[in-house]
Amino acid sequence: MGIEFTDEQLGKLWDDIDWPAAEEKLRRWQGELTKAAFRKDSKAVGDIQKRIVRDMDIKCLAVRHVANSGSGPGVDGVRWRTPGQMMRAAMRLTSKDYHAQPLRQINIISKNTGKERKSGIPTYFDRAINVLYGYSFIPVAEAQAERKSFAFRPGRSTQDAQAYVLESLKGNNAPSVVVCGDIKAYFSHIHHSWLLENVPMDKKVLRELLSVGIVFAGELFPAEGEGISEGANLSPYLGNYVLDGLQKYIYRGLFGTEYPDDFANGNLIRFADDILITVRTRTDAERVIELLSSFLAERGLTLSKEKTHIRTVDEGFDFLGQTFIKKNGFIYSYPSERAVQRIITNLKETIQTFRKSQRDLIILVNQKLRGWANYHRYSDARDAFKRVDAAVQAALLEAAFAKHPKLAKKKVIDRYWYKEADGRHCYALPEDKSVRVIRLADTLLLEHAKIKTNANPFLDTDYIDHRTHASDIRNVNGKYRAVWERQGGICFYCGRPILVDQPRTVVQIDLSRPPSIKNSAYIHKICEQSSFEVYRTMEDIGAMTPYDVMAALGEIEAAPPKGTRQKKEIPENWKHIKLKQYFAACTAASVTLTFKEIEKIDGRPLPASARKNKDWWYPRQNCNMMAEAWLTEGYSLKYINFEKGKIQLVRDELGRSKLEIPKALTSQKLPDNAVFELQQHMAYIIKKYQL
Repeated sequence: MGIEFTDEQLGKLWDDIDWPAAEEKLRRWQGELTKAAFRKDSKAVGDIQKRIVRDMDIKCLAVRHVANSGSGPGVDGVRWRTPGQMMRAAMRLTSKDYHAQPLRQINIISKNTGKERKSGIPTYFDRAINVLYGYSFIPVAEAQAERKSFAFRPGRSTQDAQAYVLESLKGNNAPSVVVCGDIKAYFSHIHHSWLLENVPMDKKVLRELLSVGIVFAGELFPAEGEGISEGANLSPYLGNYVLDGLQKYIYRGLFGTEYPDDFANGNLIRFADDILITVRTRTDAERVIELLSSFLAERGLTLSKEKTHIRTVDEGFDFLGQTFIKKNGFIYSYPSERAVQRIITNLKETIQTFRKSQRDLIILVNQKLRGWANYHRYSDARDAFKRVDAAVQAALLEAAFAKHPKLAKKKVIDRYWYKEADGRHCYALPEDKSVRVIRLADTLLLEHAKIKTNANPFLDTDYIDHRTHASDIRNVNGKYRAVWERQGGICFYCGRPILVDQPRTVVQIDLSRPPSIKNSAYIHKICEQSSFEVYRTMEDIGAMTPYDVMAALGEIEAAPPKGTRQKKEIPENWKHIKLKQYFAACTAASVTLTFKEIEKIDGRPLPASARKNKDWWYPRQNCNMMAEAWLTEGYSLKYINFEKGKIQLVRDELGRSKLEIPKALTSQKLPDNAVFELQQHMAYIIKKYQL
């Protein structure tokens, strides 16, 4: 007769668990399992897998992972809330007499697309079984995984996949043709028979996890020998395992060997079921599609005829939301037209239909902008970012006018937009200028440091941790503790708590500034990934209504922003050298000149466009522009009066010896409200004393 423990006794056992020791044990055994898998020692693999799934500490880790996930219950309605409940669940976690329960299906309607998506939710117990047996399966899958497979694998990302696409197509001897493959209804049609025959894990448990049906509206729909649940913990790894081996299969089909001399011909890059294969000829491309179809057929899968195609690099192709194209011998990547239209449509609808406060609107729009920019900032995205900025400002402008139809347009603009020091207008809260819509054009574009394709997360732990800051970010150690405490453990993107076992990462808050602890925020790892997945899977809901964006922004935008300038070497025979010498000799903080005085100093007449076109007076690409005469000597244009025919220029650096500025105002980044108030006060002083 077994001993029955009370919840209090079990809770005490749970509270006494040495979690760091349990985690270290799991890491050590998974490392041993990985090495055995590399050696193809099937007996050692099986022995270590059994050791992992039978260990009580590791069972407790699996239960803790599920209990802290915060997700809803399955068909049994059970949640684990107390230490006693969690300890009791861990003690029951075994394959003996195990029978998985059906999934609870819920239908989710996307607010963005209106498209219905079905999701199956396992019970807490079945989820814990998924996690526990995942601990014993994932190291084996990683040891056998293809080097250029990047989805759902520790330390890897879509940016890695995109970086290797660029690398595979650059250079004079690079392939010029690509096959873009897409699998039809990938997760829904994987044959259970193939999984049961090939997946290296406990067959009884796997059969139970695969055979569960779905309960919807009280009715049971049994499994029919194919498909895996997208909501189960093991599903992404099983999905990857189904496609591993494709690279060798293609090489054998093209060359008769797994290790050809020309690795570029038939080179595979994969992110889940998104497949890209580089080849040298269209004939090879057609052969690759045949090989793909043959490989997939064994697993119950087929290629989508509509989405699988052959493209040349010169004409360009889309992959993972970006367009890749060769121009003048160089490979470029930038957000695809479809990705740009989706985010513009999404933002436009958000702005037009939003019914909460202006603060909430700004926060939501910024979350969408940051998520999109964080994904695309590793490409040539500058033009796309400007297009999105223009669309956002146009939509905000239209929404503001619609809200105040009887108010003069200038008053509407003055109510919602404020002018920054660089002349740009920002949409912000009237009472708090720090709450404003960000500009994607300010985002710093970066070059992604791609992962080493032979890195293994269970063996090369130092390398993986260094790349992703996984240890400090996950455990909130060192410099990241300040970031975590500042946020109170709340995800910066979705606003929900980041629980103990939820994967997390750190992103930049202000994309226009360099990375730093003050400019960092914690988010769920899934929030980083799904910010892209949402845009990638959304259906088009109509093109954006045409706007005369530039005309609309013309009312808002003041002088073009002043960019960062570098001192230029001006030749002595430059045509505006006399004007440059004049400003070199100036000592005044402010200089006002009439057009006639400028012509006299410069020794040449102004062109007609200079007397009516403001843009003529600002710097351009050509170093012969007159503006270089004062810019190179530290002056910048403040205003132009075409009626009176004069301009005013001011020094970029006012003499600090005349005014002592408190160190607190110069040694740190000031709050936006403080900057705004200081600007207003200084403008008042300048006006009052006619400076």
